Amino acid sequence: MALPRTTLATGVIVVAALLVGSAINAQLPDPDAIFSTPFEHPGGVGETITLRNARITVTGVDAAKELEWLDQVAVSAGVFLVVDVTYEPRGETSVLGSNARLVAADGREFGGRTPVSPACGPAQPGLPLACRLTLEVPPDVLAGAVLKVPAGIDTTLMDDVAVIDLGITPERASELGAASGRIVLPDETPVAG
Repeated sequence: MALPRTTLATGVIVVAALLVGSAINAQLPDPDAIFSTPFEHPGGVGETITLRNARITVTGVDAAKELEWLDQVAVSAGVFLVVDVTYEPRGETSVLGSNARLVAADGREFGGRTPVSPACGPAQPGLPLACRLTLEVPPDVLAGAVLKVPAGIDTTLMDDVAVIDLGITPERASELGAASGRIVLPDETPVAG
């Protein structure tokens, strides 16, 4: 018994629609990934990045083998990367914590509190502070690294995250990685307006 042409045509159209729908569905992002991905705000040294709770500007990058703060000295097996930032809260008083992370070009992450880490804040809205973030890293991760600074407590949560290209070329990475001196860390200071 042969199928009528209209039934056969309908079957072909349904199969074609299923194939097209499957191809489209394969191109759509995973909803779980969308709802757990941070809102990244890219920038570079000297650019102000606005997050939901603060404005952050990286103004410089330095490195040292030793850090000193309040007569405490820490020595690194690698190098201490010292990032100068201007931090200005929005809306309410806040502190720039030690939750910044350095992400190497190969994806490895470094961060957390260093043995001597002055706090950046509490800062008042509209009154920016000049602070120094410190991260202990191996020298071989500096070239092409970016700094991630979350608005909240983590760089992986669905929240604002500043992603700052530190502009560290291979030549500059060699200089920073070979740093052998000591940096004395000041307390945060108000930025003159």
